[in-house]
Amino acid sequence: MRPNYNGVKYYGAEDMSLGCVWSRAKNILDSENGRFKCENINEAIELYNVARIIAESNMANVNISQYKSKIKEINAVVYRYFGKINDGTIIEMYRNVCAEYIDDFWKLFASQKLYKRISKLTFKKLLQEQEPGIYRLLEQKKVVMYYDTDIAEFMRVSKETAQIIIKIFLERRSNLDERGIYLPPSLGPEEFEQILENYVNSEFANPSYIDLIANSQSSAECPISDCLRLMAKNKMQQYFDDCKNGTAFYYKVSVCFKENIDAVNVERQGNKFIFSYDKKWIIDHLDFATLLNNFIHLFNYVDSYGRCTFPTENFQSGLLAELIATRGKKEYERKGSFDLFDIKSTLDIYAYSEILSEFDIRIEDLIQWFFDDYLKTEFAINDFVVNMPSAGCNLLERCKILPSEMDGVFKQFKMLATDQRIDRELLEISSNPVVLSEISSMVSDKYAYANSNEIHNEMFYMFSDQSMLCHVDSKYAAKNFHILLNTVKLNITDFGERRIEELNWLKNRGVIFFDIDGTIKQNPERIALLSELYYRSVVCMSYYEDKKMIESLVSSKDLRIESTLFSIPEQNYLNFVLNKSAYSNGLDLRNKYIHSTYPLKKEQQQEDYMIMLKVMAVIVIKINEELCLKTA
Repeated sequence: MRPNYNGVKYYGAEDMSLGCVWSRAKNILDSENGRFKCENINEAIELYNVARIIAESNMANVNISQYKSKIKEINAVVYRYFGKINDGTIIEMYRNVCAEYIDDFWKLFASQKLYKRISKLTFKKLLQEQEPGIYRLLEQKKVVMYYDTDIAEFMRVSKETAQIIIKIFLERRSNLDERGIYLPPSLGPEEFEQILENYVNSEFANPSYIDLIANSQSSAECPISDCLRLMAKNKMQQYFDDCKNGTAFYYKVSVCFKENIDAVNVERQGNKFIFSYDKKWIIDHLDFATLLNNFIHLFNYVDSYGRCTFPTENFQSGLLAELIATRGKKEYERKGSFDLFDIKSTLDIYAYSEILSEFDIRIEDLIQWFFDDYLKTEFAINDFVVNMPSAGCNLLERCKILPSEMDGVFKQFKMLATDQRIDRELLEISSNPVVLSEISSMVSDKYAYANSNEIHNEMFYMFSDQSMLCHVDSKYAAKNFHILLNTVKLNITDFGERRIEELNWLKNRGVIFFDIDGTIKQNPERIALLSELYYRSVVCMSYYEDKKMIESLVSSKDLRIESTLFSIPEQNYLNFVLNKSAYSNGLDLRNKYIHSTYPLKKEQQQEDYMIMLKVMAVIVIKINEELCLKTA
């Protein structure tokens, strides 16, 4: 067990505890009267941290420059101490390093080139002293290269190795990625499979990491076989089965149609969410146009700007969830309440199918009518060919037909948008796959996206719960600065010097302004635009009557314009549902049924079909929007 040592520790110039740490460092600097000494390893490492604070930090209202001249003397004392370390002393010294200083020990081990003085035999013994945390050693490239074979030998049997491989090659936004970590060259990718397999079968495996293995894609850097993925998937199922008798968080979603209620009624009973729709509305409006419009106005499959509501959004996930979440490098982020509303939207179409069946109407019939009749009548488009699954098809046949027809819709619309006509002969000889991002819009300047660090900073300051502007000493606080300004009258004098710089920057950017008395006010037009970008990632320009501000931001390259059928968040969601080309955890529904790798369970086939059917409903909505905007 490592000793306790409450010493100065420098975590970086942006660390919020730096002010408190500096006061302790200053005491050391002032109490030594210009002379520094260290009698043990922790004191030496503490002095190393004090020197880093002086050399690297730049705190407001703190005069560090007067201590700059002491850096050389402090480092000389530290380097002299580390210069005494040898084969006979290093093991005991390392045992005495407090846990907080392990990373600093290995930094100094590398910078002072102790690897040239410590024999490989002694280093092997030192490796055996490694409690969980070998990655601290692996951050030092020179050390890893020098002791390559010894570290590789140790890692082949270490319980940590599988987790390190997962963090490096499979996990997204790992702290290890930010620091940089190096595996010994002697530990090759061909060995990873067995290491990961042993980890999956172990009793100490982390379920989050098992899930990453189950949903990750193989690569040259980290090969993962289908057998290993299946093994990990079965291990996760076993884990969930074992949890059924334990304590776990869960929620239930129910969707139904009732009479004598408002159009939509939402009720929450603990972790159960009940969505009720007005059955009488359906009975009284059985025309196909209204029944299709229900996906917009009743089920909210798109918002008032025509954006699909299915994709993951920024507002759905808080900081804590992001910090503790374990995500794959190519994983579609199912943030916060995404799963809840994804289940709800799928259950909507289940329930809708049931209520319509009472009147011998199928959702497939509504979609077929859209392409066969509506496009011809409203837009004079006569050559759009779609064949939705018929009532006589069994479930598996429907699952196979729908993604194929979906591809056909994409290809035909792409032709229509690009060439203003559908060339059936050209379509029939085309075998190129459909890339969603390449399906053009019929509308110019359709979507606007944030395109500069400045516009991202504006969004951060106004809407992030990590912006320091949403806290005013201990007097006022809110979820974000926008909400704070809406609830409290604040003056520029309420803020310190650092925050005033940020406020002036926001003022110069046109986000806020100051009244004559210094009261802070928001620019409502700019705030509305930033809100759309922050929470939905995209602005739909066709819905703005006054585009002057957007055009100005495009001109300054703060925004960029793209004209595609689907916005980027929509493209990402559709790729998540239909294939695995973009996301390792994609549902892959298109490929499963087209290439006959589908599940045999009827319940899963039914769920898959309903998900594809709701996607088809969204495609219809987006195509209708395009044609309406074009002819407006």
